[in-house]
Amino acid sequence: GRAREAADLLEPPARRLDAPLDVLTTRALALARLGRTADALATLAAARERDRSNARTIVEIGTVHLMAGDRDRAAQAFQEALGLNPAVARAHSSLGVLSVEDGRASDAIAHWKAATSLDPREHENILRVGIALARAGRTAEARACLQFFVDAAPPSRYRRDIERARVWLKQSG
Repeated sequence: GRAREAADLLEPPARRLDAPLDVLTTRALALARLGRTADALATLAAARERDRSNARTIVEIGTVHLMAGDRDRAAQAFQEALGLNPAVARAHSSLGVLSVEDGRASDAIAHWKAATSLDPREHENILRVGIALARAGRTAEARACLQFFVDAAPPSRYRRDIERARVWLKQSG
């Protein structure tokens, strides 16, 4: 939640020619949160030049485009990341969100199944998206996220959240 501080703190190490990719991607996301999309993308382009095989960098490029409201370029980046490495859970999860927002629930579910099979922590991201959509009054999209969460999340870890999602689904139906 302290994007300006993060961007400023990471600026000196990000200028180094041997800056770690994590430094560059973290600074880029901080810049994007500040609305400095061009700077964020330039930072990620530098990271991409250092390691063209890193699909995570491409996912972060997609995330920056998404933060800037450019859904088409975001989707292209997420697809490109999956073309490079089909096991990038965050790319699947992000494409799932874009799909549900476009009214393509079956595509969203396929991406979320892939994401959660690769990284079970993605259940939390899908839950967060569902909650955010519900709060925004986007009931149909929220229902898709939360129903997937109820059906797929492991009860051993998410029992309370599953119950809350069930209550919301029942009340919103």
